[in-house]
Amino acid sequence: MTLKKSKIPHFKNRREMAEWWDTHDVADHLDQLKPVNVKFSLGKPKEETIMFRLNKDVKQYFMQVARNKGLTISSLLRMWMMEKFNQIQKAS
Repeated sequence: MTLKKSKIPHFKNRREMAEWWDTHDVADHLDQLKPVNVKFSLGKPKEETIMFRLNKDVKQYFMQVARNKGLTISSLLRMWMMEKFNQIQKAS
């Protein structure tokens, strides 16, 4: 005996739709669903980005230090710069 799958009904509102999906499995209705395109935009980052050039040997050194500390080079350099910034702020 094969069970006939129910069709997704048309809903009057979101509440009715939510109640129906609470008692039905979406996997049983995949053949009835249509793909949709969703667009969204992320807000601006809370922090600014700065780029600067390093000598290759210096970069390799920083990468090794970061790796030994379990950090990315970006995290290591950000920490060091903030430590120096805080020292300067305290001295001022």
